[in-house]
Amino acid sequence: MLSLASVAKAQDLAGAYQSCNDKRDLCHLNCVVPKQRTDVELAWPINQPMTKLEVAMCADKCDLEKKSCVDSDEVTTINSCIMDCARLFDTGMKKCVSQVSATARSTFGNNLDSCSIKASSKMDVCKDDCIGIEDYKLNGWKFPDDMEEVQEKFFAYKNLAYED
Repeated sequence: MLSLASVAKAQDLAGAYQSCNDKRDLCHLNCVVPKQRTDVELAWPINQPMTKLEVAMCADKCDLEKKSCVDSDEVTTINSCIMDCARLFDTGMKKCVSQVSATARSTFGNNLDSCSIKASSKMDVCKDDCIGIEDYKLNGWKFPDDMEEVQEKFFAYKNLAYED
């Protein structure tokens, strides 16, 4: 659990469009991520982890910060749209998985991986439509001219979203 929490700390939950709930959730994750303690001689994992009380106090601070947080209309609209995209992903996965035979599920090709790729690409396109730009995390980055083959593969992947 702690290794999962330490990975989650580095995640950007929603980029520039973090909702108050996203910020609180990230704050909660940061409460349980092992970190260096300045009140003891050796850093984690050699020393004692934070006590339940220390974790609870940290989580309470997160909850207090959330109470004073207000989402902008733009953040609310975008997060609602992205929630619709998540439903699209869920529906796509369920539909695809139901069509994959039990014998093909563990094989290459028409299997659960292809279902996930197809559903994810649909969600990516939907998310891009919500935000209004190709990928808000790339900050306008474009493929260099000498990477045409990689760019073609990227767009082929993105075009999977338009296939049924």
